[in-house]
Amino acid sequence: MTGLARWLVALGGGVAWAFCFGPRAWVVAPWVVLIPLLFLLGQRRPAVLGWFYGLAFWVTSIPWIVPTLQNHGQLSWWLATAGILALGSYQALFTSLFAALGAPLWRHGGLPALLGLPALWVATEWLREALLSGFPWNLAAYAWIEVPGALPLASWVGPYGVTYLLVLCNVALGISLA
Repeated sequence: MTGLARWLVALGGGVAWAFCFGPRAWVVAPWVVLIPLLFLLGQRRPAVLGWFYGLAFWVTSIPWIVPTLQNHGQLSWWLATAGILALGSYQALFTSLFAALGAPLWRHGGLPALLGLPALWVATEWLREALLSGFPWNLAAYAWIEVPGALPLASWVGPYGVTYLLVLCNVALGISLA
């Protein structure tokens, strides 16, 4: 993949992942939409590409923060926009961590990638939720809310179990396509 293509995949992949959390969630997309991020794990500088993917995801998935900061926080547009960029940049560090630690697993392939990458995703989501008072917004399991049977499944395995299954599906498809 060329340099520009890597950045476009990171940007497009992050935006597509964000649409899974919109008011009209895509029911099928969560099963496949993390594959672009997985492909970035095999590229040079996966941590940087992962951070950019995460920034695109966060800025796209939580745009309501800007008007909220303007209306309720009495902040100017540029300061509210700087706030969402700062929050997105911080949250993207967890996607970067996933990419940095997941790249060797992805390159190894096979069972370590298939079982290890979903576990790593769950671990980074848990860290994001726990560190510095956390930000438990847009856990991967939330993308499955519209999938029939997902909520009863969550009562058995919890949101992290659903997240594991969602990422497992993406990794299995990604490995088969790679």
